[in-house]
Amino acid sequence: MKESLSDFLKIAYKYNRVRELKEAFEEFPVEEEWHKGKLENVLKEEKELYKNSYEIGDIVFVKEYSYFDGQKGKIISL
Repeated sequence: MKESLSDFLKIAYKYNRVRELKEAFEEFPVEEEWHKGKLENVLKEEKELYKNSYEIGDIVFVKEYSYFDGQKGKIISL
């Protein structure tokens, strides 16, 4: 199995830097996290639906918008 690993993981194994996942859960118990290990808590988390400013690279879906001259614009199906 180790033959198919990336060079990074091979080096990590070589220097004994790979640990069992259960160690992380012993150090950081899920029950103490804000989501308590339940997917429902993650999905119920409130998210910001609208932003007032955008950054380069943001993908935004606009159903209806206003031009600078006040005219309304909307999606046109081709």
